[in-house]
Amino acid sequence: MWVCPKCSREFKNINQSHSCNIKFKDANDYIVSQDKDKQEPLHKLYETIKSAIPTVNEKIAWNMPYFTKDKKRVSFCAGIHHMSFFASYDIVKHFIKQLDKLNLVYNEKGTIQLPYDFNEFSLIKQIVTESFE
Repeated sequence: MWVCPKCSREFKNINQSHSCNIKFKDANDYIVSQDKDKQEPLHKLYETIKSAIPTVNEKIAWNMPYFTKDKKRVSFCAGIHHMSFFASYDIVKHFIKQLDKLNLVYNEKGTIQLPYDFNEFSLIKQIVTESFE
């Protein structure tokens, strides 16, 4: 058994991903609740999204930062080994060459896995901008 050091829940798998049943107020609250070494990259991702579409509506949905405007959306969350960025696959597919060039994992649901040492935030900004056009 593994016990989460944050919420004391017990799991069969070591370091099992879960939300600790914490209700976050906003993206900053979400980010500062993560491990210290993950906070800076998550904050960079957050700032990239906000700079791409400053008039976006921001909320917490599915216990992660979620951004919407005119029924369009993007979101992100922290994982054990990477950040997950979520956009529409209809948008993501336009960036497949760039994602492949950076060896990023993505799927047909629009999820892109970003390593915590990721630094090509201009690509994420382009995806966000196109997501809200």
